[in-house]
Amino acid sequence: MLYVWLAYKMPVSSSLIRWLPSGFAKGLTTRWLSVSWVWCTYLRTLLYPVDLSCDWSGKSIALVKSFTDPRSVAVLVLWASLGTAVPVLAFDGCRWPRACRSARLATACGLAFGIVPFFLSSNAAVTVGFMKAERVMYLPALGFCQAIVALLMGLVGDCEAPVSSPHQKRLSEVLGDWKGNWLDSPYAGCHAAAVRATPDKLPAGSNCQPSTLRSCLMASVLVVLASYYGQRCIERNLDWSSGIRIWESAYKVNPHTLHTRYNYGLELHWVARHHDSVNILESVVEERPEDHSARFAFGVSLFNIRRCMEAEETVKNGLEDVEENVKWKKLSPKKHKEMAHVRGNYIGALGLIATCKNDFSKAGKLFYRAIEVDPGNEFAISHGNQLLELAEKMRKQQEMIDALPPAQKEMVEKQRAKQQQQLA
Repeated sequence: MLYVWLAYKMPVSSSLIRWLPSGFAKGLTTRWLSVSWVWCTYLRTLLYPVDLSCDWSGKSIALVKSFTDPRSVAVLVLWASLGTAVPVLAFDGCRWPRACRSARLATACGLAFGIVPFFLSSNAAVTVGFMKAERVMYLPALGFCQAIVALLMGLVGDCEAPVSSPHQKRLSEVLGDWKGNWLDSPYAGCHAAAVRATPDKLPAGSNCQPSTLRSCLMASVLVVLASYYGQRCIERNLDWSSGIRIWESAYKVNPHTLHTRYNYGLELHWVARHHDSVNILESVVEERPEDHSARFAFGVSLFNIRRCMEAEETVKNGLEDVEENVKWKKLSPKKHKEMAHVRGNYIGALGLIATCKNDFSKAGKLFYRAIEVDPGNEFAISHGNQLLELAEKMRKQQEMIDALPPAQKEMVEKQRAKQQQQLA
């Protein structure tokens, strides 16, 4: 709540608002509900990890603006559950002692190893630079697993095992006397849940018997959970094996964030999936026209699917914007060098697009100009060398055609003219 009040008062930039809309949302209610809803998504991911993504920035998680939003119900349930943790730990006495011990142990593990490590990265005390990040769940997942194990062990354990050594007895007494026995000896409760009470350890006349059926059921549940989470772990490791796989998986889960679409579009461009790249990058260029790397990749991908007119218009607009910035804005030497590289890329892309109309002379001049603007421009150098190789190949081909008899030479030239018309 202190974070919410401070965030409500302090001024923030528009870029921060775009990157972390929940943390800097206008209105105290919106901010509180939205941040709490992000916590609910963390818990959902721990329970059912099907929506794993490497990027949750920007508009990836819609804001919860009022209590009329259905998601506010989950937020209220979350806070009610956290509120019940105090009475569960503080009060003793229950009609089902074994279930109460298990619940107290699970609550203690969840709070100590789950909530406490998560607190600093939860946007509750300090503002962090992300909406949601899976990496902050590594330590809290330990407390979550401990709580689940405590609950399962409470269901399996039938009997309260006796304290079997003086050391355990003394430790149980110390823990039992601490704070007026408010945890009802958590060591003894944990020991009772972990150790099966066999008939030879039970007091005479006891009707407490082990439940084989319940143990088999819990073992089956654990096997199913281990199999499912193991499969998800393998799939996730494979997703991180390459750039295209990680951003493709992120786009399938969360296509709303601009950062994901940008990176996925670039990866599609680098692996030559140009139709898919155009479909993704088009929305990025429309939403963020000042992003020159996305515009450049979008223009080149348009060229590769032979949409040359659109490619030329896209690249020319980007080049005009860069030249306008260089002309009218005072740029630092580093920024000026970056703009020179961007200009070189755009001019080289125009040279590449000129080959659509077989205007190789214009293409060569543009590649030369791009290298003048940015001497180390790999794009212009690479395609310029390819153009020189093509020109040399065409020269040799023309020499072979000139050496043919007049009738064959005329037939070959007609075929070439026909091919050029089809390309045009």
